Amino acid sequence: MQQVDAERRSLAFRALPLKYNFSEADTDTFTTLPDLGFDVLPFVSESWLSDLADVLLVVLTQIRFSLTPMGATIVRRWVFLLGSLFVLRGVSIVITMLPNPLKNCRSTALDYHPAVASLMIMSAQVVTCGDVLFSGHTVNLTLAALVWQTYSHKAGVQLCKPNLCPTCFDPIGAIFCKDTPVENDAGHLVRATTAKIFIWICAIVGMLTIIATRFHYSIDVFIGFCLCLLLWKLYHYYLITIYIDCEKWHNRVLGWLERDSEEFSVDK
Repeated sequence: MQQVDAERRSLAFRALPLKYNFSEADTDTFTTLPDLGFDVLPFVSESWLSDLADVLLVVLTQIRFSLTPMGATIVRRWVFLLGSLFVLRGVSIVITMLPNPLKNCRSTALDYHPAVASLMIMSAQVVTCGDVLFSGHTVNLTLAALVWQTYSHKAGVQLCKPNLCPTCFDPIGAIFCKDTPVENDAGHLVRATTAKIFIWICAIVGMLTIIATRFHYSIDVFIGFCLCLLLWKLYHYYLITIYIDCEKWHNRVLGWLERDSEEFSVDK
């Protein structure tokens, strides 16, 4: 319900220019913060492109990893971190209001009872304009790319033997990094693969699309990306230590979540 209240408070950015008869130029200045990304990227009116980029990458990632032997572990970690990030996003939304950069954004959440609107917001059935900082679309894009970055070379997600045709599955690696393994003996990533490069290009294009369509400010995308990256790294490094101190309640919770997880090496 806090986001519904945020939607109500965000109406001030539209109501004040009408109340005091702002000119169109003054209204744009008042309702849109200065943004370097807006200065560099041309405006793209098709705002649905942001949703399309988000959905395509998320669905592609789910199809690629969900049915593999390591799929349950990957999906569980993905969902846990996604939920954690959206809790942080919910807090940031209600703390400080930012004017929505999309001029024609009109919230439909206030047309319903707050309890009903809250459920409809979670299921993406209403339009919201007060949820600017930080970008949920960027969270989805970055997490999907990090799944590919971390797991796509693992033996537990291989759909077939990559050694059968290295140039087919990883042409960039076969040509430029022929004698370099994907990861070292400690399991740390050494080099990129063709799939990882392609997915990161898609994710970056998606983030630029979010800015170009004025779906979010550049700072929304930047903070969303940084939080995703930091939380992802923190979680995976912390997994190494959870069994050292099993008495702490949060370690027991993570131990329960990871109880049947199995890390796969690319060499297996």
